[in-house]
Amino acid sequence: MDFLMSTGFRDFDSKLWVWKKIKVFFEDYDGFCYESYQISSGNRNKSVIDIFMVHNRLGFISMDIVDWNDTTSIEYLNQSMDNLFNKYENMRNKFRNDLRNGRKEKYHGIPVMVLPSLNRAKWNELEVDADGIFIVCSDDLLEESFNTVLFSELENLGTAITEEDWSVVKAIVQGGRVMESLIRQGEASPDSKKAILQKLEASMSLLDLEQEKVARQIPEGPQRIRGLAGSGKTIVMTMKAALMHIANPQWEIVYVFSTQSLYNQIKDYIERFTLHFANVKPNWDKLHVLHGWGSKNQEGLYSYMCKKYGQKPLGLAEAKSMFGNTSLLGNSCLKLINENQVHPNFDALLMDEAQDFEFEFFRFCHHILLEPKRFIWAYDEVQSLNNLNIPTAKEIFGENEHGEALVNLEGTYPDGIEKDFILFHCYRNPRPVLVAAHFFGMGLFRKEGAIQFIPSEGGWEDIGYEIVSGEFKIGEEVTMRRPFENSPNNIEKLVGYENVLKMRVFQEMKTEINWVANEIKRNLTEDELSPNDILVISVDNRFYQGYGEALKRSLSMEGIDMIIVGEDTATNVFRVDSKVTFSGIRRAKGNEASVVYIVGFDSILGGFDIVQLRNTAFTAMTRSKGWCTITGVGQRAETLFNEIKMIAKNPEKITFKIPDPTSIERLLDNIEYAKRRTKIKEATKIINKLDKILDEDDIKFLDKRSLEKLMRKFKIKVGEDSEQS
Repeated sequence: MDFLMSTGFRDFDSKLWVWKKIKVFFEDYDGFCYESYQISSGNRNKSVIDIFMVHNRLGFISMDIVDWNDTTSIEYLNQSMDNLFNKYENMRNKFRNDLRNGRKEKYHGIPVMVLPSLNRAKWNELEVDADGIFIVCSDDLLEESFNTVLFSELENLGTAITEEDWSVVKAIVQGGRVMESLIRQGEASPDSKKAILQKLEASMSLLDLEQEKVARQIPEGPQRIRGLAGSGKTIVMTMKAALMHIANPQWEIVYVFSTQSLYNQIKDYIERFTLHFANVKPNWDKLHVLHGWGSKNQEGLYSYMCKKYGQKPLGLAEAKSMFGNTSLLGNSCLKLINENQVHPNFDALLMDEAQDFEFEFFRFCHHILLEPKRFIWAYDEVQSLNNLNIPTAKEIFGENEHGEALVNLEGTYPDGIEKDFILFHCYRNPRPVLVAAHFFGMGLFRKEGAIQFIPSEGGWEDIGYEIVSGEFKIGEEVTMRRPFENSPNNIEKLVGYENVLKMRVFQEMKTEINWVANEIKRNLTEDELSPNDILVISVDNRFYQGYGEALKRSLSMEGIDMIIVGEDTATNVFRVDSKVTFSGIRRAKGNEASVVYIVGFDSILGGFDIVQLRNTAFTAMTRSKGWCTITGVGQRAETLFNEIKMIAKNPEKITFKIPDPTSIERLLDNIEYAKRRTKIKEATKIINKLDKILDEDDIKFLDKRSLEKLMRKFKIKVGEDSEQS
């Protein structure tokens, strides 16, 4: 069984005791067990199930733990029973709606109340209405009680569901229904792109275990989430914001992001998750979704805080005159702090697209947070269009007078809640697109040599690659692969690896535009796609306007409407119904489309800032969740496409020479990641050594205090008589 934490136990010792027992008893079962599962019946009152468990054969258990003492009133116990039964009914209703066989419910559950401080004799004396609720007292054997619940109560109800029904259960419990609601509807010809996308979207509607862990954990302090493009960072962050809001409706929470066109998408996701788990819309007076800077028509975190303290926010021109062209947002925010008594305002702050914000803005966000400074930021360093280096937390937030980092991401919080996560599964991008984007972005097959590089074997493993052969030494040949399970986008299996990523070279821009227009027409007719499925990105800043206007005219002649983001739309609108979208890279960031055309790719070969150009190409390619087509003009495009073709030959065998780090402009790693990997590697060596030295019978002769310390710290089970914490 997979066990997922949310808030941890803090001083709730009884809950921790029950959790330990459950982890031991249910270790080998299939299913999920949640600590502090958020659920509500449609009001804004906090509603959390202490421990919630789902099993594919035995049904579900909704469990609350109540501490009894001599001052506890009968009324309180009765109220606790009512609360538990209401939460159980809320959960039962969710399953009942989707899992029926005629009038009969397919999936059953039982409410369980555990009273760790109350013995059975005392319970029998109390006049408490526990009808329909299974009671476990302190002198009951917990394991036997669970046996009774599972093998008597639940099995008598006849819960036995199919694999398909179990997928429905998981979708309901995890929040996958939010993704399911995005699956396209309508009939489609069997071999059309529309039919392929329907299959693809249906297969991607569940969260993986790591994503759900990230989404559910509410840390007692800062938390960093590092994730690839397409790893679901925004889905995870919006779900986290929604669950945090449901569990703590009184909290002031802010969700901040960089790309203005993401505003509606982020609000939509948060609303969907809140409705799914709590049957109520978010209270937007408590949960603030704000762009970093803001605009004339859309409030940002900076302008919101200026307004709160009666100050007029600086405009872009004013900020440039004061600070030049560096850290405009961050310096404007620090100016507000320095000139006003700005106090902490928020209980939690979630920052999406963190790679696009300056250090000064991070420090501003940290300043406006109440203790314990719940600052959660998510980023992908390869998508950064500005920064050359990957900073440590110490570099971002600074240090105290003793030289210690103000934000420390080492270790975990109490109860095992993580400080630092890495999401390496990529769900959006097909494997051919992601692999090509990664290696092209680094320039590892570039004739003149690589420009960016991950300098350690562990760093590659962090983002989901495996070393097949070779040593990680300068000048040595290494062969890598990206296993399909780390990029489980099924489209390559549905259409063939070689048909996902395509490139075309033209002799002039006019021919390039006409060809793209004809392909889009074919997508809408033969492929049965919607205009909303199609995104055209120009990576050529010099001719951006020319590409946009010419393509718009060409499509208009075919009766196809296209919008140019930022010109035909407000800054926070990226898509308009029944219209193809045309965008530059900055507005496209964070967005995605089933079919992506990248035009003007030859421009990636020119210019002084080669790292930024390669990152632009990477970001554009990774907008695709289906087919990606890249076009360009002349020999420059030919040169670049030859490089990509060398990468895309075989996903199971990508061979290159390890470059000299001194020749690299940007190393995609930092000391924090390296330190963590080194510690894990050393610990693994010690564990393997112990495994060879010790027999099972030797464990009982080890120092008991040391053994218990290890058990508490790492939550492991040692020997038959030990508890798993």
